[in-house]
Amino acid sequence: MNVLLISLGTDFYETEQQVLLLAQGLRQRDECRVALICIDGSPLQHHALKAGVEVFSLSLGWLGRSFGKLRLRWFFRRNLGQWIVHAHDNPAGLLGMKLAQKHPNLLLMHSRHLPVPLLDNKLEEGFRNARIVACETQEVAYAMAESKVPPRALKIVHGGVAAADYPARRQRDDDRIILSCECRLERERGLETLLRALPALLERADLPYWEMRFTGAGPAFQPLLDLATELGVESRLAFLGGQDPRTVLPHCDILIAPTDYGEGCSQQILEAWAIGLPVLCSDSLSHQEMAKDQQDCLFFKSGDPADLAERLIALCRDQELCDYLVEGGKRSIEDYHYEIMVDNYLELYRRLLG
Repeated sequence: MNVLLISLGTDFYETEQQVLLLAQGLRQRDECRVALICIDGSPLQHHALKAGVEVFSLSLGWLGRSFGKLRLRWFFRRNLGQWIVHAHDNPAGLLGMKLAQKHPNLLLMHSRHLPVPLLDNKLEEGFRNARIVACETQEVAYAMAESKVPPRALKIVHGGVAAADYPARRQRDDDRIILSCECRLERERGLETLLRALPALLERADLPYWEMRFTGAGPAFQPLLDLATELGVESRLAFLGGQDPRTVLPHCDILIAPTDYGEGCSQQILEAWAIGLPVLCSDSLSHQEMAKDQQDCLFFKSGDPADLAERLIALCRDQELCDYLVEGGKRSIEDYHYEIMVDNYLELYRRLLG
């Protein structure tokens, strides 16, 4: 079985992390040969090469893309036979369609990791004609159905995590409470709701000293910083930029996932479960699909700062509740081992070949 993965993101967030795990998992299977197309100089390229994955890099700009496509043409001429081309984002989907049109032995399928609409007419046509569109959550499948993708083509494949790669939470010799939020800084991530909840913590004299750490970058950085200054909480915040969560999360105490919409299978929740952090998250559709309130996480009403603050204060004051949620997370993460994701994708590949 020959599989060509395509992911053309320049960051290393949920989609790129899932593609890397899939490439590593397929490489470990004797029945598979796997190759990856990604952007030259991207974090995904770096991690894939380090993992021993066969990589074809495309440079940004017209000349770089043209040379990369020429290399791919030579690749398919040297490696005859049927290839599954598996695209994981919008630019990858467009490239996959062009390759499938030029090479009749290519079988194209798409993965959709985020519940956002298809805004490109060519991309919409490609998704509607695809035999398989793998959706990371049911919410993503709803979004694809609204884009007129036939229900017969939609399959659910949840994301995964290599839990063994994450260190356990570390004990600190201080009484601080370190809160963490790990995501791209975008408006739909619910970060404004989180900031508006924080002043309520300042009013509580019974709480230990706390600080809030944001891991990630994005266009909402300056608006968030301005809002934090307006709310008087900027001195308690740290914006760490793009950091490896394995170096940041083990030193934290509570993970907050405030996303209102636009998220697939939340990577930060999976990572918190792997490390051993209690999770406070919004009751968005994607979160309800993967997590269970009062068992492996605590839900707050999406977009409601007062409810977020009330639940967060409860976690800060109740260590037994935190320990209970951590144990629940350890049980839940067993359903999200990345090898389960790899097995599910292999089943879809066999359907394509069959």
